[in-house]
Amino acid sequence: MGNTASAIGMALMIWPAVLLMSIVALPFMPYYLVVEGLPGRSGAEFALFLPDGRHLLVAYKSGRNCRLHRAAIDGSLSTALTHGDRFDFDPDLSPDGAQIVFASRTVPHTSNIFIINVDGTGLRALTIGRRDDWAPRFSPDGNHVVFSSLTGKKQADLYVVDADGSNLRQLTDDKKTHDICPQFLSDSATIVFARANWWGHSSPIASSDWHRFDLYSIDIAGGEPRRLTDTCFYSLEGLIVSPYDSRIIAIACNTVTTFACGPGSDLTIDSKKLLCDTYGGPCGDQLGGFSISPDGSRLIFMTYDGDLPEGSHNALHIAPLDTLKATVILESDKGLLSPRFSPDASRIVYRLETHPTGNKTHIEVWTANSDGSEPRRIECPTEDAEPEDNFGDET
Repeated sequence: MGNTASAIGMALMIWPAVLLMSIVALPFMPYYLVVEGLPGRSGAEFALFLPDGRHLLVAYKSGRNCRLHRAAIDGSLSTALTHGDRFDFDPDLSPDGAQIVFASRTVPHTSNIFIINVDGTGLRALTIGRRDDWAPRFSPDGNHVVFSSLTGKKQADLYVVDADGSNLRQLTDDKKTHDICPQFLSDSATIVFARANWWGHSSPIASSDWHRFDLYSIDIAGGEPRRLTDTCFYSLEGLIVSPYDSRIIAIACNTVTTFACGPGSDLTIDSKKLLCDTYGGPCGDQLGGFSISPDGSRLIFMTYDGDLPEGSHNALHIAPLDTLKATVILESDKGLLSPRFSPDASRIVYRLETHPTGNKTHIEVWTANSDGSEPRRIECPTEDAEPEDNFGDET
């Protein structure tokens, strides 16, 4: 009896850490591998503004399916862009706002890269076959798409393909490293990415994962990757390329480091702690969901203070990049997730995590002014419950 009680106590202590590690692990593996493991979770898995500022692109999960929708922010209309048994994730908009590239799982054990027009027409696959592709990103000229792909059970390399589906090619090939978060610089010819150099864990209760990240670049034409930093971040909360001036922004352990992108320049411009007014100093360890304003001047991100988002203190913050002194714009006892700016930065969209019935989790889409005022829930599709085994036997 004593051993049973001890085992239960240990499980209760470990569970919050397991959930937190699942949230933090999102950048390092295909998104569906994390979210599909949460069968009691439904609602919006992703939301961002479309270029007109009046509509949102929403990835909406029901059962084991997650499909793309276009939703009007006034709640007047929601249109499904994808249909059928599929799990869509990691969408990115083309520079002209006319197309969406995204990863999708349509058969067991496989995710491929797809492209579709914002009106839902022209769906086609950019990659096919038994692959695990994720994190696609357009080049600034709209002609190319770069993405990560698992080439083993745990290790990823980078690939690039033309936006019309031609000229698929592998860019990196190192079985001892893990290449993630690829993004183009403004020249559409250079790709920056994060490379992890160590697979392991930092404590007896932590699961193994990739650590010790540095930033690299590689030409779209190929060649050897160039190491840009010798910082060796143990973990990485975010990697952003500013659309305004192509600064590379890395977020690790509450420290924001920005890097210049010019050839031969001193890469490190600044490295400082994020300061949050609610903490009176550096932000807490539990933060994420970083995004940058369209003009490249401000970061928006989320924090939560507690073992689990629900019932703890959750907040959205905005911080000017020049000072990194963050101001709270929204607070809640529910999870506040993945904030994004509108095209003119006057509004934000974010997701609110609720638990309407027991352990079931439902995620709503909300918008607000960029100062946090006038928050409003956006109506998204209500889909009938679907069986948890849409993708067949996965054994």
